[in-house]
Amino acid sequence: MKLFSSLLLLLVVITVGCSRKTTAASKTTTTTPTTTTTTTTNEPVKPLLDSAEAAEGTTTAPAAPAAVAKPMIIVDARGNFAVKEEDLPPDASKSILNNSNARAYTPAELKTLSYRYGQIPPRILYVPTALQKKNSRGTYYVFMKKYWYWQKSNGYFYLDEHYYK
Repeated sequence: MKLFSSLLLLLVVITVGCSRKTTAASKTTTTTPTTTTTTTTNEPVKPLLDSAEAAEGTTTAPAAPAAVAKPMIIVDARGNFAVKEEDLPPDASKSILNNSNARAYTPAELKTLSYRYGQIPPRILYVPTALQKKNSRGTYYVFMKKYWYWQKSNGYFYLDEHYYK
């Protein structure tokens, strides 16, 4: 009987101890009084001027942020052209549509890409100048925050070879 009561007591202690860990903690909220003051003035709000504009008395409207174009897929993972010649941007070279580099990945390259990364990225991209980055190795673009593309002499960006070789 003594053993049974000690086991029962141990079971109750464990249950109570575990139940405290699983219940939600009580939330305490404190409120502080806030004061609101409203002032009305008859003068319109004037934008801040730099010293040159203040001296001349002229103001210039702030420039609207320029719309940044997205990169355009030229050749997809299957080696197919994803864009027509009419849809290419005006500053893009039209010679890409006759390029022999526009080919699909080999079966070994596809296997490597799918095993390492779980997806097959496009082969060739057109990247607007605003999105291009430069370093000591050349001009590059990072696609989907994962794949590095390097610019070649024709102006298009090709997937870095270390992904599939």
